[in-house]
Amino acid sequence: MKHIKEYDQFITEAHGDPIRTMEKVKAYLEAEGETVREYKQYLTIELPNETKALPPKYNKIIQKVIKMSEGNMVAVQEATGYYMGNSIAFIFPVYKTNLRKAYHVASAQYVDTILQRGLEPRSAQDHSDQFGSSLGNKNMEQTYKAAFVVGSKKGVKIVQDLFSIKDPVVLEIDPKGLQFWEDPLMPKEAKSALTFQTIPADRIKKL
Repeated sequence: MKHIKEYDQFITEAHGDPIRTMEKVKAYLEAEGETVREYKQYLTIELPNETKALPPKYNKIIQKVIKMSEGNMVAVQEATGYYMGNSIAFIFPVYKTNLRKAYHVASAQYVDTILQRGLEPRSAQDHSDQFGSSLGNKNMEQTYKAAFVVGSKKGVKIVQDLFSIKDPVVLEIDPKGLQFWEDPLMPKEAKSALTFQTIPADRIKKL
């Protein structure tokens, strides 16, 4: 079957590359008979008017896509219960960004571990400081496995204003040689970015 072939190709070709992941997810959805609209970071499936709840087949499709993405997709957003505009959107970090400086806000209790082991990619459920979350949107499921930073002191303040971080500590990161992607879930002015790489401990210091 075509979608199985696409999935097998995905496993070997798309790991760690959200652009390639997005291409493979689109191919899978189209192989499943869906009409997919692609716009910037979004792949969207339009649902019929007056869709009250997500049809069961889409729950299966969403879980398949999450498994395929292996953390390269940041979120799935559902919109149902409307007369028009019902949809499922798959959101990807597809814009690379170069950072001259980078900062991460962490809870004090985790700082020593970060300074010893580095800042490792984590899933949404493992981000105890909520950094990189979907800002409380109950219709959005976070699917990433990444490490998050901001590219300015203004971004640090935005993070501290948006999230409840217990005993926040600001860490400065040397981003040289690391691949960062724009975070599509955060406000643009935060200059929030994510990486699928572990940020080495020797690149991190406490301010």
